[in-house]
Amino acid sequence: MAAAGDIDVYTAVNIQHIESLNDVVAQITHVRVRETVPDSVFDRADAIELIDLTPDDLIQRLKEGKVYVSRQAERALEHYFSPGNLTALRELALRRTADRVDEQLLNHMQANAIAGPGPPASASWSVSARIRARQASCATPSGWPIGCMRPGPRSASRRGAACN
Repeated sequence: MAAAGDIDVYTAVNIQHIESLNDVVAQITHVRVRETVPDSVFDRADAIELIDLTPDDLIQRLKEGKVYVSRQAERALEHYFSPGNLTALRELALRRTADRVDEQLLNHMQANAIAGPGPPASASWSVSARIRARQASCATPSGWPIGCMRPGPRSASRRGAACN
C-alpha cells in the first residue's frame, strides 16, 4: 500500500481487526477487539494477500509457540482460538478477500467494456450500462443488535445496489 510521501507500507492484519467486522467478531468470539483498523485503510491498499491456515494448523502453531509465548498461547486456545471461532474468522477473511476480488474484476470489466451477466438473464447487459439491482435488509422487532444490520448495506454497496 502506498502511503503519503510515496512510502511503501507492508503490514499484516488479522480479520478480527477490520473495524466494520468488529460486531460480528464479538458475536462469534464473545471478545470485543479494541485495536481496529478503519475499513478505508484496508480498502485503499494496492494489494491484499490472504494468508490462509486451517484451524488445525493455526492451533498447532499456537501450541508450538510460533504465534504467542506459551502462557499467552494457552489462554488464547482456551478462550479465543477455539476451532469453531477460527472457522468463523476464516470464513470472514475469505469473504472479505472475495469481495475485494469481485470489486477488482468489476473494475476491470468496466475499464475494458467487457459484457457480463446481469438481471434479467435474457437482457443484453454490459458492465458499462449495468442495471442497478436493489437489495432489501430487514429488521425484526426482536431487538437484534445493529451489527446484524451492517452486512446488508455493505453487500449492497459492493454490488452498486440501493439498499432499502
